[in-house]
Parts: sequence; C-alpha cells; structure tokens
Amino acid sequence: MPAGRSLPHPGVILIAAGFLISVWGITLPMRARLARETAEIKRLAGLRSVTATRWESPSSSVDLARALVTKSPRDAGARLALAAALGKQGDDRAALSEAGIAAQLAPSSSGPHVALADLYDRVGEPDLALDELRKASAVAPLDTDATSRLAYKYLSFGWT
Repeated sequence: MPAGRSLPHPGVILIAAGFLISVWGITLPMRARLARETAEIKRLAGLRSVTATRWESPSSSVDLARALVTKSPRDAGARLALAAALGKQGDDRAALSEAGIAAQLAPSSSGPHVALADLYDRVGEPDLALDELRKASAVAPLDTDATSRLAYKYLSFGWT
C-alpha cells in the first residue's frame, strides 16, 4: 500500500453496509409490487391479443383462447376469454364450464359471476343468473356493473 494512505475506519464500512442493507430492505416491497404489476400487464396483453381476433373466424379465436388456457391454466382471465369465445361460437355448455372454473380460480372477483349470469340468461335459466348476480354483488359490493345488472334482473322479475 502506498505511503500516506490508510484503510477506512471499520465503523465507516459497517455504517455504509448497514445503510445499503436497509435501503435494500425498504425497497423490497416496492420491487415485489412492480414484479406483480409487470406480470399482470403481460397477462392483460395476452387477453388483448385474444380480443383483437374478433374479426377472425370463431374457431380461430377459440383456438387462441385455448392456447392461453393451456399456457396458464390457473389464470381466471384466460378462462373467461375462452368462455367468451366459446359463447360466440355457440357452445354454451363448454362456456358455462369455463366460466365456472374461472369463478373457482378467482373467488374474490365479480367478473366470472357476471359472465356466468349472462350465460345462464342465454340458456334460459334466469334463476341461476339471479343467483350468480347476487354472488357477484356480494363479492364486490362496489362493482357498479354487477350491482346494476342485479337491479335490472330484480326489475325483470317485477321485484322493486
């Protein structure tokens, strides 16, 4: 070591290391949130690609939606996209099945219940549709879409 230079005091090194460790610890939740948001953005981009194929034939949108479900079978959004594609194709039984799976995968979301209600209305089961709208409103009471659909369903039955 050259003459005149000395090593920093060990206390300074410990303080600097402690500062760096605390900054790392403080930013850990923020970095985890950013990673979750990035994953959600990628998932939504995949769903947008499914909806971008509306002008294609129904079977190709079903194939694309099935590919998304195959890629991530635990993704409720992919299941709902497949249910929507199957519903457009006219396969209501399979669409109900996929929407039911989505409701099981996302129990705290009102979207699958609203989709199930629409499908039940389509197949002529208004009582089951009403039950699903009640579930959607119970899961997310501030969801204006689910609550307004429930109100309209009550009005359609003549209930005020």
